[in-house]
Amino acid sequence: MSDDVNKLIGQLLDDHQPVEPEHHPLLRVMPLLFGVIAYMVCVTLLIGLRADWQVMLSESAIHQIELLLSFAVSVIGMLAAGWLRIPYATNQRLFVVAALGTGALFLGFQLFRLITEGINFATLQALIDCYIDSLLLATLPTIVLVINQRSGSSTHPYLSALMGTLAIAGFAWIGLRLTCGYDLAGHNAIVQLSPFMLLGVVMGIFAKRLYRW
Repeated sequence: MSDDVNKLIGQLLDDHQPVEPEHHPLLRVMPLLFGVIAYMVCVTLLIGLRADWQVMLSESAIHQIELLLSFAVSVIGMLAAGWLRIPYATNQRLFVVAALGTGALFLGFQLFRLITEGINFATLQALIDCYIDSLLLATLPTIVLVINQRSGSSTHPYLSALMGTLAIAGFAWIGLRLTCGYDLAGHNAIVQLSPFMLLGVVMGIFAKRLYRW
């Protein structure tokens, strides 16, 4: 009996592999954050800036608020996604609540625009062109972010999917506002919100498969 136990212990020791501790979430998130920003800048320049982008940034309070809110949503969402990679990480709940709060403020501002400005739309061709631009901006960063999150051990797959969606949607919104020359509230809501809402639904449906470990 003693020999069997010693043999079992020996087998367990032979099979044992050292486990490296996870790095601090910030060390994982910051390279990804700067990489996504660089990608968004390159794609935005490749698509081409709208003719009045300087006036939009310097004189339009609505655009300034939109861009600041979307930047806050994307950065905080990215941080929350990074913290969710590690189970029970310190301040995990804080980042998630902050991301949800800024996301709610952003959606509330867009709803305010729809109510005050009305639901007006641009041409069908404009919708198609801006949709294509949204795919160019969002597809690759979404894939990279999912791969990064899968490399961790998240115990919150649905929250991970939601935080990832907020992060990419916020950055892509900035790119679209700087390239799409239409400021109609209805057009912006359809072209620049609906693709990412759809992305969030799809990621939510497959969240347990995407983030299993």
